[in-house]
Amino acid sequence: GFYCSLEVVAGPGMDGVTAVLEHMDLRGEETGQWRQPNCPDYVDIRAAESLTSYPTCGQWDVERDHKLTLAGVERNIYGYCVEDREQHSCETRSLHVDVAIEHNTTLSNLFPALRKSDRHGFTIVFTAWRHADEEGYCKETEMVCPNSDGGVHG
Repeated sequence: GFYCSLEVVAGPGMDGVTAVLEHMDLRGEETGQWRQPNCPDYVDIRAAESLTSYPTCGQWDVERDHKLTLAGVERNIYGYCVEDREQHSCETRSLHVDVAIEHNTTLSNLFPALRKSDRHGFTIVFTAWRHADEEGYCKETEMVCPNSDGGVHG
């Protein structure tokens, strides 16, 4: 099998880091919306502080047909908070990423219809960010992004 682990850390002057799993095309068992699938190949993204691990597999493309999802088996955004307040539990300065391909031959053999050659990888976009100033404004050189509850993140 193939394994890779890395850590993405917010740089100096930044308050946190967010990851979006924009494109996913890794082998996974077809399941219902809430049951965790068996994943012969997976990506696992989690905050450094997290004690839980949720390997992700399947097929989607955020740009084409998928919304940003904060929870469940198709979760695709990490280190992001719906509410904009400092020290919120979902904020993190460090994200851990684990990738495993063909990590369990026995599991792979259970799904002979899922050939490795049929799956083509994934795309993760990392963004470092900082909180806006006390009045909620950003500097001229900074970009402000709306969040899902109508507020903004700078």
